[in-house]
Amino acid sequence: MIQCFCLIMRFRRSLMFKNEKRAVVKVGILSALMIFLIMLPSMLQNHGVYIICGDYIDQYIPRLIKARKILFDSVGTWDWYNYLGAPINVLNSVFSLNFVCLLFPKEIIPYAVTYMHLLRFALVAMSAYAYLSYMVKEYKHAVLGALLYTFSSYTFINFEFMQFIDALWAFPLILLAAEKLFRCDAYKHQLVLASFLSCVTSFYFFVFSTISFVVYFLCRYFFSNEWKENRSFKLFVMAVWEYLLGFICASVVVLPFIYKLFNSAGSAQAIGTKTSGSWLYGNDFFARLTSFFLPAASNRFSTLGFSRWRSIACYVPIFSVSFVLASWFNKKQKDNLWLKLICVFSVLCIVWCGISLVYNAFSTTYLRYAYAMVLFFILATLSFLENYNETLAKRSVYITIVCFAGVIGVFFFCKQFLMGKLSILNTLIYDASVEGNLSNFYLGFSLIAAFCMYACLIAFVHSQKVREHILPITVILLLVYGCSYTVVNLKDESFLDYYPETNISVKEQVDLYFFDLPEFEDGKDYRIDYPMQLRNYGYATTKPSISTFESVKNYSSVEMSKNLNMFLGKVSIFPVGIDNELRTLLGVKYYYDLYPKDGLPIPLGFTYIKTDQGIKVYQNEHYMGMGFSYNNYITRSEFESLNLSKDSAQLMLNTLIVENADEAFVKDVLTHGETSAAGNRILFDHFETTSKGFKAEITAQKEEIVYVSVPYENEGWTATINGKKAEFIKANIGCMAFKVNPGQNNIVFEYRMPAITIGTYISCIGALLAVLYLAGCYFIKRRRTNKAYVA
Repeated sequence: MIQCFCLIMRFRRSLMFKNEKRAVVKVGILSALMIFLIMLPSMLQNHGVYIICGDYIDQYIPRLIKARKILFDSVGTWDWYNYLGAPINVLNSVFSLNFVCLLFPKEIIPYAVTYMHLLRFALVAMSAYAYLSYMVKEYKHAVLGALLYTFSSYTFINFEFMQFIDALWAFPLILLAAEKLFRCDAYKHQLVLASFLSCVTSFYFFVFSTISFVVYFLCRYFFSNEWKENRSFKLFVMAVWEYLLGFICASVVVLPFIYKLFNSAGSAQAIGTKTSGSWLYGNDFFARLTSFFLPAASNRFSTLGFSRWRSIACYVPIFSVSFVLASWFNKKQKDNLWLKLICVFSVLCIVWCGISLVYNAFSTTYLRYAYAMVLFFILATLSFLENYNETLAKRSVYITIVCFAGVIGVFFFCKQFLMGKLSILNTLIYDASVEGNLSNFYLGFSLIAAFCMYACLIAFVHSQKVREHILPITVILLLVYGCSYTVVNLKDESFLDYYPETNISVKEQVDLYFFDLPEFEDGKDYRIDYPMQLRNYGYATTKPSISTFESVKNYSSVEMSKNLNMFLGKVSIFPVGIDNELRTLLGVKYYYDLYPKDGLPIPLGFTYIKTDQGIKVYQNEHYMGMGFSYNNYITRSEFESLNLSKDSAQLMLNTLIVENADEAFVKDVLTHGETSAAGNRILFDHFETTSKGFKAEITAQKEEIVYVSVPYENEGWTATINGKKAEFIKANIGCMAFKVNPGQNNIVFEYRMPAITIGTYISCIGALLAVLYLAGCYFIKRRRTNKAYVA
């Protein structure tokens, strides 16, 4: 830390912005250097790789490995590594900054990801500076605002979701383009590019940015004097058209994402339950309220509410909301009605669950759009600093501190004395102690960080010298806080609370993702299983498996899993027992015991065959391939009347379950009725997964109904048998079955996602329209310039 301080002081004149020249580049370099130092404690502990517990390990790294495999080895339409299989969706990994990471070999990806953070944070700071410098008079204030935005609590609490950071650099570019449209005569139609970049980086966040931009745009258009001079219906239409044009050009990414999102189990579940919670408040109410006043402490543990993974963090470093409050009453500030309205909207967005539905459509809990609110708060803070009023500043700071202390005091008082006595408090107050001792540890860290920040703020309003040197002080405080945040969160191995039977560390878990599993010379006709601690291990090893940790899942797969002995959470699916029937039904051939020293139970019916590099490998004695024929069937309604709950694997293994409407397809071939004996079966002679689906061969003595453990999709699958189009039906709740004739049958199933084709056509049309539009604007402007010159 001392060396860091000396470095900053040494380059104060050059790096700390003696003048405005190249300030945008300098703020990017400074931010990259700061995030490197903030990550350094983790990198030193993990041999040069930045590691943080949570989705960073379970989703982010495995997704990149999977995306690299799909893109460079077998580009196609079907993803075999997403549980039982799902339509491919790696385009966001391609078009975001992740693309650079995919260019490296698999073993280098963790290092590439670590150093890509430098570029990410540099871009966030540079885009924020570019926008804020357009909004404030003093460039040093723009630098200060860029650093506050780049290293806000929102950034820290979402650090495990690295793709979230991409939204932070894309959003200010949209605002900047709109400002130039209404305030700059040399406007060059940047709104098209800003909209396109925001959309291709992440459509999920593009929705958030669009809603926030609409509010910003309307407030500026109707209530800002700066836009009044050039305000016209023509510019309004131009802004709408250019924004939509950027969206249209990104359709190749957007449409597949929308298709997969609205055909996923998570979305279906959310649509059915979106109104089950209160629109006014929830059990994260105090977490939302204190997010204005408390710095982030952990991405995994709550402070004053059930806030885990909900991105509830709106704290602006050092200043909190004190100067946002001061700007409201500052008479020196002119033309700020629009900013006041935006700040009111931002506060409502944070504290009122109902607005979460506007942003998220299906959820009243997530605050992943809060980065926009943070930027608006920072703009209000800088606006006050431009028109500083010392008396008002002191009052607002002390009011903020009193509010901070009051919220904390009310929370603990109600929790201690009123819990259980008032029903509303049981909802509003979540008992953080259920998270264990680590929760109190993180709360303590958050309070200490808050005290330090508020002490600096008090010094700021009382000392002219502090105000003059607020920029280097901010850099030092952010570095101290950021490094402390990293060190504190290195203690988090909370996944061990869920898996107390294993002693694996976070670093060992990451290392296993890059460990090559023992290979077998038996083709591509099987799935693997492994201990549930590595929930996305199939992604990392690029082998089909029966476990996943993924937000967007195939609807049919989830529907089937509900009737099996599987854990089915919002993002997780994995087998919870050691049943052999389940694994045989789903085509599991090998079980890899990655923790032999922990003595975890091995699934029934699996026989030890070898140990390779410390990994014990077991083979399924009852393995029948990825599919097989049946002799009996029952209908879906008959199955549901049995009320078997999750004990359905044995039944599904012996008796095919078909939808009521599909009974005619099987009744002439299979015997109607449940059976406890499988009877004679035929198996695939050959089965091979492909990038578009699968190819198989099967020999039958008579007409047969063959089940395959591949998820059913309402549209997209096409099947041919011996070159002729074949029908298939939904079977065993979520998979497929088809009819084969006597003799040799060559089967080909291919998946085509309609959204990709349509999206590609629309993107091409959009690109053509963009070229024609920009060319037309250029020639019209040139013609007007020539006329003015002649005149």
